[in-house]
Amino acid sequence: MIAQLAKKSAEQNGSHPRMVEIAPNRFVRTDHGRKDDLPEVLLSDLVDLGNGTFKLVPRSWEKLAHLTPELSELLGMSRNTRPLRHLIRAKFVDGARTAPGCYSINVGSFFRHMKRCAENADFWEDPRVMRQYRDAY
Repeated sequence: MIAQLAKKSAEQNGSHPRMVEIAPNRFVRTDHGRKDDLPEVLLSDLVDLGNGTFKLVPRSWEKLAHLTPELSELLGMSRNTRPLRHLIRAKFVDGARTAPGCYSINVGSFFRHMKRCAENADFWEDPRVMRQYRDAY
């Protein structure tokens, strides 16, 4: 029945929603969004609902986040923020020095940088790359 209604709706709208049977005679739409529309990495806050359950609340990281030792550790680095500050100053990662000793980082940009490094094992062997990093000191 649901599949027939979805097909009828698709014919009327000129679109073709994708339905997947997840249990006998239980269908869900799968055309809500495309994978291309989703972020590659999603960091979330774990929120206690007070009834013994929790929910994940996604954070938007395409905006600048305050660079703290806790965030650095969350990103898989040590609590020392110095390497991330150098990556920002060298323009490998998007970010800003917002005040003396205070930096903000675009976390999405950091993950794109990690992907570039993973795809090119010799990334840091390039003398131009090393010069750019050293000049940021």
